[in-house]
Amino acid sequence: MRIGATHETYAQAEALFDTNVQRVLLVALAAALVAFPFFADQYWLYLACLVAIHIVSTTGLNILTGYTGLVSLGQAAFMAVGAYTVAILEIRVGTPFIVNLIAAGAVTAAAGLVFGIPSLRVKGLYLAIATIAASFILHFLFANGPAILGGTQGLSMPPARLFGFRHPEAMDKLLEHLATASAEYLVRQVEAGADALQIFDSWAGVLDEQAFERFCVRPVARIVSEVRRRFPDIPIVGFPRGAGSLYAGYRERTGVTALGLDWTVPASFARQLQQDGPVQGNLDPLRLVAGGKALEEGIEAILGGLGDGPLVFNLGHGIVPETPIKHVERMLERVRSAVR
Repeated sequence: MRIGATHETYAQAEALFDTNVQRVLLVALAAALVAFPFFADQYWLYLACLVAIHIVSTTGLNILTGYTGLVSLGQAAFMAVGAYTVAILEIRVGTPFIVNLIAAGAVTAAAGLVFGIPSLRVKGLYLAIATIAASFILHFLFANGPAILGGTQGLSMPPARLFGFRHPEAMDKLLEHLATASAEYLVRQVEAGADALQIFDSWAGVLDEQAFERFCVRPVARIVSEVRRRFPDIPIVGFPRGAGSLYAGYRERTGVTALGLDWTVPASFARQLQQDGPVQGNLDPLRLVAGGKALEEGIEAILGGLGDGPLVFNLGHGIVPETPIKHVERMLERVRSAVR
């Protein structure tokens, strides 16, 4: 076994391979990676993508810092350059995604060279200083630049449902893959000890009736069916936020145990839905931020209107970052005292 460094020249130290065995192993690894997507299930393919992303990030850091001793502090800005490149080409030009992806890499590399090359001609931490400057300059351009960049509101990519309307077969295939991967993820959650599951669909409220059935109900039903095939008794909450009247029948068509209700659902309608099984919700998250009378009134309305039936008290969507902890404590105290 060879131990330690046996390099005698800088050329040997900089070489990617020391032996032919290393070259053969690299070729074998490349072949395995090419074949992997054809044999792996969705969960392992998802993990492999995450690992690959981190390998790329680590390799870039190693090349920059390990080989040159320099540090870049503007990674987010350069990532934004690539993101804007993809968005502009998609919205304004309509070129294929793979072309946009390659162009994003090329434009980002060019932006890096603009800030990087001058820094490499002098010693010290000038690259770190230049990339900090790049982050401020590029942010200013994105926020205050020409109309093509969208200003402070940024660029809005075409909604996913537009893709679904234009390419229905591709959308169905995509949703099938997402449902399979989501079901596998939830199964692993149960295996890790989860006592209940919740399936969020935060954009269900933008769908018309036909799209709601196709893009929301069918994928969720597929997820529930797959999870229940392996864990038939696990409680599952379905939360199609903003579904409105389309909440009716969602439980039966998807097979979920309980309905998660957003804060816009009226108490009278919530009571109707509660007749078919448990409901969850539906305190406005901003009442929790406000606290005081607004919070007390919201809690009382839910407990008074739904407390006699099967209810999981919860917010009508996610908690917002600025929520005071003391307001959360008060909500928990109020709800617990009501159910004792």
